[in-house]
Formats: sequence, structure tokens, C-alpha cells
Amino acid sequence: MNDFLMQEKQRLHNQSEAIKKRGTFLVDEAIRRTISSHAEMVEAIKKEATFPVDDAINSMMFSHNDLCQRALELGNNWSEEVKRLVESYRPHEAKQFLDAVSQTLGPSDKLAYWQRVLAKTKVLPSTPASSVGNFANAAWLRHHARQYQDQWIALREGVLLGAHKNHRELSQQLRDSGTEAGAMVIKLGG
Repeated sequence: MNDFLMQEKQRLHNQSEAIKKRGTFLVDEAIRRTISSHAEMVEAIKKEATFPVDDAINSMMFSHNDLCQRALELGNNWSEEVKRLVESYRPHEAKQFLDAVSQTLGPSDKLAYWQRVLAKTKVLPSTPASSVGNFANAAWLRHHARQYQDQWIALREGVLLGAHKNHRELSQQLRDSGTEAGAMVIKLGG
């Protein structure tokens, strides 16, 4: 083991001694990142640990069938397990559990919600604002702003896309017309 792992092992050992009184054990995230695979981590802990880790190891090793069984046991309370996993920085395990819930209990609004929360982030490219468009918007505002006092307006390159007293209504109009992308939306004061 390299020096870093030895230091982490000692730190974890010291931490576990304090935690044993409460009957819990924490596996440090730094060790998880340092040891490349789950199996290597389990073996390294088993070989080098000077404290009981069976509960920690067992809690990390659930098969898909185990997760399906757990989903059945929890029934409608399965989302508390997902929340617990997410709050303890274990999103990968939460996703695996969601797969088991989906297979075992079927679709639901709650399941769809958690699947959206834990879905891979999609990065969408944006186009940088053009100075020509900004100048055109400024020119439009100089000439027409008084006509739209106390309203939300949407502009793109000096063209009015919509106006409404309510921001949500304006946003919905833009979405419905397909003109939302690249629009500058502002509220004109009164």
C-alpha cells in the first residue's frame, strides 16, 4: 500500500474507534477514489483493516435481486431509501436501486421524478450574444419601451417576440411559438 492509503487507513481506524460506540462505520470517499475498483477496495480493506468491517462491506455489495427484494419490502416507502442514498453521496447506488424499483414495482410519478433527478446532466450548447443583436435590442428599447411599461418583453436582434404583464405567460407564449431560444426577456419599469 502506498503512503496515502496507509495514512487514510490509520485515519479511518482512529475514526472508527470513535464511531464504534454508536455502532456505525464510515468508509472514507478518498479511499473509494484511490482504489480503482470496488473489488480491490473490498479486498484491501479485508486484508489491511484492524477493525470490523463486515457490515460496511456487506452494505456495499447488493445484487440486483437483493435490490428488488428491498424494493418489495419497502413498498410505497422506497423513495426514502433513494433519498438516503442520495444524501449519503451514493447516486450510483441510488440509480441501481431505481432500476430495481422500476422492474419490481412498475412505473409511477415518484419513480419518474427520481429518474429525472438522477439522470445524466445534459449540457446544451448556447450561442454567444452577438453585439449586433444587442445593439438592435437597445435601439428597439429606445424607440418603443414606453409603449410596454410594466410589462415583460422578449426581444431578439431588435425584433419584439412577445409582451405580457406576467412572466410565466410570456415564457409560455415563446415556448408555444418556438421563439424562446436566444430571446432576451426583460421587465420594463413603470
